[in-house]
Amino acid sequence: MMNTDMISIAPRLSLIVPSGDYKKGFGSGVAALQFNQAVSIAISDRWTNHWNAGFTYTPNAKNATGETASLFGFNFGTSMIYNVTPKTNLLCEFVMNSNESVVSQDVKSAASTYYLVPGIRHAFKAGEETEIVPGIAAILGLGPSAENHERGVFVYLSIESKLW
Repeated sequence: MMNTDMISIAPRLSLIVPSGDYKKGFGSGVAALQFNQAVSIAISDRWTNHWNAGFTYTPNAKNATGETASLFGFNFGTSMIYNVTPKTNLLCEFVMNSNESVVSQDVKSAASTYYLVPGIRHAFKAGEETEIVPGIAAILGLGPSAENHERGVFVYLSIESKLW
């Protein structure tokens, strides 16, 4: 991880464990590997730009009938954050995901989604080194996602505390 006063870089490698019942259409029935690279750029005291890009690889993913194929998906997001106060932020994020799914044995299909997500969050002090940060945002589909009338509300809650 690289951090300076202007830029922060944080790579993440995750193991996704199977937790849903693939026979009911929940999950893939196997473990997956995910990599994400986050970059934050402090443009000024009030403006910050975040970038995140990554991929997910799921070997031998199963569909509801048990047929398998290895799947690859990728994601990209960028956001602008405006600090109204040091504790209150306005945010606007663009998110793109492209994911594959198992159609039949060794046959897969791909679909992409595109969203614009404007929102707000505020940090409340909860102790010496802990903050509780709730937020809310609108999810607005763009392009093909707008044609399908994809929209919603994103509710966010983070408890942030110094570990060391």
